[in-house]
Amino acid sequence: MMPSAVVVVVVVVVVVVVVVVVVVVVVVVVVVVVVAVVVVAAAAFSSSKEEEVVVVVVVVVVVVIGVVVVVIVVVVTVSLVVVVAALVVVVVVVVVVVVVVVVVVAVVVVIVTAAALVVVVVAVVVVVVVVVTVSVVVVVAALVVVVIKAAATLLLVVVVVVVVVVVVVVTQEQQ
Repeated sequence: MMPSAVVVVVVVVVVVVVVVVVVVVVVVVVVVVVVAVVVVAAAAFSSSKEEEVVVVVVVVVVVVIGVVVVVIVVVVTVSLVVVVAALVVVVVVVVVVVVVVVVVVAVVVVIVTAAALVVVVVAVVVVVVVVVTVSVVVVVAALVVVVIKAAATLLLVVVVVVVVVVVVVVTQEQQ
């Protein structure tokens, strides 16, 4: 029963995450399109070159920020799905190991003496500890990857915004 409950929880989490991602992406795309249309419509009524440059820069900034937000959402979502998958693997491995331990102990109790039982139980405990430790390391590594991806994407956003601001300032100073 435990693995099937885990599968149900994982499916629900993945569905919720996908729905959230789709909603965020749709909202970002709608906002980008609306802002771009409003700015371009405003530019249609202007006649100066400065206003046209400002319109182009604003449209580029809005589109770039929209793309970056979508990329961040997708990267974080994929990373979270990887972490959830790693957690599922850990739970399944632990359940399998516990079942194997119970079977081995039952067989040993029936067949072997008390001294041999102690040796087998110690060996099984060592195996369980190793498996759980490796599984936890896998999950922690997946979380570290999520944090690194999010930091790198945020750094990309900062760089893009700085470049756009510099371009706007230089363009304004040249005129």
